[in-house]
Amino acid sequence: MDNQSLGVVLDAGQPGGVVHAHPLDVLASGSHRNIDVLLSTAGDEMGWWVANDHDRFDPHTVERVIDEFAGWRIPRSRARKIVDLYDRGGRTPAEVRAASLTDYIFTLPAARGALAHATAGGTAHLLMIGPAEERRPRRARHRDVRPGRPGKAGPQPRTGRP
Repeated sequence: MDNQSLGVVLDAGQPGGVVHAHPLDVLASGSHRNIDVLLSTAGDEMGWWVANDHDRFDPHTVERVIDEFAGWRIPRSRARKIVDLYDRGGRTPAEVRAASLTDYIFTLPAARGALAHATAGGTAHLLMIGPAEERRPRRARHRDVRPGRPGKAGPQPRTGRP
């Protein structure tokens, strides 16, 4: 696995085909630098497999996740370091695999695409969508940031003692 992307269908030779080259190559070429690009991933792209096909997805041990990464031409010592970053917080081996594959297959290629587009002179934005169930709702507040208005950005006049 080269983690440039997973499942890109180059369909130029098909009737109605729209993808004439690998998306990362197109972004890096600068041919679309005048178009702002939004690349989006979910924070748990592989979570479906943990929830819905656990028996086939579960590696049963973290060592097997390391084996999987090492099988992609990543030196075993480096594969262990990568997987160790995800083996925390009481995650099961299936959750370790899902979190690491989410980043390796989805997040990293999206970041590479954004960097390629920006390096070619374009404007790129990254968006990660994830759960918000542990977040407390915040009240919306208006802040007037015009100079001379209360709540403005930047240094405020000093009053009283320091």
